[in-house]
Amino acid sequence: MDRKLTGDSRQLKELIRDHLLEVLRATEKPLPRVMQPPAVILVVGVNGSGKTTTIGKLAHRFKAEGHSVLLCAADTFVPPPTSSWRFGAAGRRPTSSIRKPAPIQAP
Repeated sequence: MDRKLTGDSRQLKELIRDHLLEVLRATEKPLPRVMQPPAVILVVGVNGSGKTTTIGKLAHRFKAEGHSVLLCAADTFVPPPTSSWRFGAAGRRPTSSIRKPAPIQAP
């Protein structure tokens, strides 16, 4: 919509609201249901996109429907190798101590 068509901010907000609702209704699909448990839902997204909020809402909904809910978290963040921690951007040693993780021993 051309912003010059209306000077009333309330009318503009209402037009934006109506348009967003139209878009959401056009793409709304029911959540597919798994008949044989367990059902697994993978949630991915960038930082700050609302993953945690959405997961909480889904868990609440499923519990209210009488389902058992188990939440698991995973993060793909990989810290840099410790060799890059030895010297900072200015080429100086950092003042904090660096601890290397202990190697994992096979049982």
